[in-house]
Amino acid sequence: MARPRLTFDKTELVLIDVEAKRPAVHNLTRDDLVRFRLVRKRTFALYRFVDDDVLELHVRGTIEPLLLRRRRNRDLFDGYLAGARKFCEANQIPFVDETTDDERNSP
Repeated sequence: MARPRLTFDKTELVLIDVEAKRPAVHNLTRDDLVRFRLVRKRTFALYRFVDDDVLELHVRGTIEPLLLRRRRNRDLFDGYLAGARKFCEANQIPFVDETTDDERNSP
């Protein structure tokens, strides 16, 4: 079983970021988080481009958001989304889901 990379507490979360060159552990409180955003991005995998769902965590004081990709966390990603929605609702943090808008606008 895969190790969880995102865990939630009542007012903070712990993210193990493996997207960067060196893996890092981020302990983020609700005051550090600006918003969560679920988007569909086009990524390069196995010599082709594929659409991938990405959970972006926008953090105060950083330019780039922290990313959590579905392709790298297949087994646990739905649990991450459910936990993120619950965490955002409890702590009044905006959760923006842009994947539903993409499905409506496509022909």
